[in-house]
Amino acid sequence: MVEQSNFLTVTLLIKLIALMVVLGMTFYQKQQLKVEAASKKIIALILSVGILEAVGVLSANFGGQYGDGILVAPISSSLTIVTVGLAMIFLKEKITRTQGVGIVMTIVGILLTAL
Repeated sequence: MVEQSNFLTVTLLIKLIALMVVLGMTFYQKQQLKVEAASKKIIALILSVGILEAVGVLSANFGGQYGDGILVAPISSSLTIVTVGLAMIFLKEKITRTQGVGIVMTIVGILLTAL
């Protein structure tokens, strides 16, 4: 089915479904979607996160349609590793030895898959 659909259509559907789920959960819990004390810096950060996430989904869907699925799937699934790496850099998060071994094994697995 992936080969029969356009990656832009798939990306748009994913984003619309995610938006509907968030809005549905907000309505169900009777909460408001607002950022308290929204400074320009926070708004810019939220917008940049949204844009980068949309580019990531778009890239994964493009790779799934035009690339080799065996390579695209593990690489796009490594988002967690990127997130942990950014948390270590910017938030000074510490990882355990087990987590470090898992990260290294995932990277090695992606590299071995590419061979």
